[in-house]
Amino acid sequence: MSIKPGTLWVISVFLIVACCNAYALTPEVPVLMYHEITDSKTPGDQTRISLQRFEEQMNWLAENHYNSLTLDEFIAFMQGASVPDKSFVLTIDDGWKSQLKMLPILKHHNFKAVFFVFPGMGIEDPYGDYLDWQELQGISDDPNFEVQAHSMTHPWDKGSNLVTWVEGRPPGKSSSDAEYELKQSKLILEQRLGVPVRYFAWPAGYFNETLIQMAIETDYQALFTIVEGTTHPGDDTREIPRMFINGSCGLEGFKQTLREHREVSCQETGQAP
Repeated sequence: MSIKPGTLWVISVFLIVACCNAYALTPEVPVLMYHEITDSKTPGDQTRISLQRFEEQMNWLAENHYNSLTLDEFIAFMQGASVPDKSFVLTIDDGWKSQLKMLPILKHHNFKAVFFVFPGMGIEDPYGDYLDWQELQGISDDPNFEVQAHSMTHPWDKGSNLVTWVEGRPPGKSSSDAEYELKQSKLILEQRLGVPVRYFAWPAGYFNETLIQMAIETDYQALFTIVEGTTHPGDDTREIPRMFINGSCGLEGFKQTLREHREVSCQETGQAP
C-alpha cells in the first residue's frame, strides 16, 4: 500500500508534535541543596546564604505554586508514582545550628525538608556550631521534616575522603573506616532519634561504585550526590543529582538554577555578589 506524499507529511508533523508534547510533559523533580545561613555581616557563597535571600527564594517558590516532597514521596516518584506539578525536594546538609533560622520560613509555607547530618564531628563536637540532639529531635518530630545520614565525621579533604579510604589511601585509612562511616551514622541517628534512616548524602560528593555497594549493603534505599541535574521516573536511586543553590547570587540566579538544573554564577545573571 502506498502513502500519498501529502498524507506522509501530515503523519510526520503529527509524530513530531506528539514527541515534543511528550517531552514537555515528562515529569521531573529537582533536588535543591543548602548548607549554612550567614549572619547579616557575612556575604553568601556557594554553601552559605543569607536568611533574607533564603526567605526570598522560598516566597518565590510558594507564590509560583511549587510543591515540596518528602523523601519517601520523591523515591516513589522515581519508581513511577505521580506527584503534583512543580514538585521539588529541599535538602539541607551538615546540621549547622544556623539552619534553625530556616524553620519558621519553611513552616510558614508548609514546605518539607530533609536535614543530612553527621553525628561524629558535628553533634558530638562541643566546639562546633552544630545542632544538638535536642534540636535535632525537635526537627525530626515535625511531620514535614526528617533527619537522615551524612556519614559520621564528614571526611571531605581531596586527599582523604571516603573514596580514597576504600582505595587504601591515605595511610591509616581503609575500607573498614568507610564502612564505619556509613553504618555508624545510620545506627546512632536511629537510636537517638527513634526514626528509620534510609537515605544517605555523600560528604563533599565523593563516591564510587565500591561505596555505592557498601551503602546498599548497609540498607540505604537511596543515595544523594552533588552531581548537577534533575530527576525523572526510572532514574537510578543510587546516584541522585542535586543542585547547589549559590548563596552569593540573588533571585534571578536561583530561578536560572531551577530552569537549567545547574549551579549558576552571579556573573551569568549580571548580578553583583
